Amino acid sequence: MGELHDPNRPLHEQRPTTRFSDRVQDYVKFRPGYPLAAMQAMVSGLPLNPLAADVGAGTGISTAQLAPFCGKVFAIEPNADMAAAATPVARVQWIRAPAEATTLPAASIDLVLAAQAFHWFKFQETLAEFHRILRPGARLALMWNIRDPEDPVSAAYTRIIREHGNEHPAEMRDFNPQHVTASRLFGPCDEKKFANAQILDENGLLGRAMSASYVPKEGPRAFEILSHLRTLHAQHARPDGTVSMGYVVRLFLFQKIVA
Repeated sequence: MGELHDPNRPLHEQRPTTRFSDRVQDYVKFRPGYPLAAMQAMVSGLPLNPLAADVGAGTGISTAQLAPFCGKVFAIEPNADMAAAATPVARVQWIRAPAEATTLPAASIDLVLAAQAFHWFKFQETLAEFHRILRPGARLALMWNIRDPEDPVSAAYTRIIREHGNEHPAEMRDFNPQHVTASRLFGPCDEKKFANAQILDENGLLGRAMSASYVPKEGPRAFEILSHLRTLHAQHARPDGTVSMGYVVRLFLFQKIVA
């Protein structure tokens, strides 16, 4: 296990606000987006033109997809390098702040989204902040793209990363819906799942790996990973030179409880 990703330490203690700084361009180019159906499910039943906060917005992948469904989205991101790489999008305002102190007014938001990010947060402090900024009865959405273990490309990719990397993948490591409901700030979880896929050429497959904070960027382990991924691409490439990496999008929806 890598020094930065000790399995015995919470992820929020492992430089979550800076560890992606050297991955920004790979993150922008090679991270997958989310299905339209997931965005629609997230806002279904909310007021027309809701105000939303995308917390841990990164380079704005989920923010840009959420914006067309909202009157305004506040993109909350503490890493200046990540936020600077975001493409400007109408109705989006960027705020450099951590998840547990968004700076947003109390009871001002209809939807809080954390996409591919909640496992990096300080759970209790962040849930209290989400509860503070959400209006009564408003919604919390936690979402992850998870590599589909039934998809041959995704399964092989995951095996390569785990066998030859120096850190274990962090996706959802510390998350269970009970982490949210046990706070007594939010009601029962409504989980939804969506199929997703990312079409990648060889460069894209390598870049997808390099966008992850737990994959070494140089040295023998990096060389091994890239070599195995080239072989994986050659084995599964379609006539157009691309492979399809399958994901399952897991969307967890919670409603704010008002005491």
